[in-house]
Amino acid sequence: MENQIIVSQGCTHTVICVLTGLENLTDYVGTLTVKWDNSDTEAVLTKVGSIDSLTITFNIDSSDNDLDPGHYQYDITIAKPVAEEDPLEYTPVTGIYTVLDGTKN
Repeated sequence: MENQIIVSQGCTHTVICVLTGLENLTDYVGTLTVKWDNSDTEAVLTKVGSIDSLTITFNIDSSDNDLDPGHYQYDITIAKPVAEEDPLEYTPVTGIYTVLDGTKN
C-alpha cells in the first residue's frame, strides 16, 4: 500500500514521520518535498521538519496548502552534511500528497 498524506486546502496539518533502524538523527535535516510529478525539478511545497530522536514533525501552515486540489507526489528525505560536495542523503518515505478542495469541506 502506498503512503498517503491527505490535507484540506488552506488548512493547517501536522505530518509525523517515525523512522526505525537507526540510532538517532543527530545532525540530520528532514525535508518534506511535494511535486506535481516525481520527474519535476521544481517543488510546489518544501518544508523542513523538527527532529526529536527518530521522529520528524512537519508543521504544514494554511498558506502552504494553498495548492490546487489534486494528487501530488511527495518524499521525505533525511540528509547529513558530511561535506558540501558529498552529503549523506536518504529518502525513506515516498507517496501521494492529496489536497482536498477546501471549499467543499
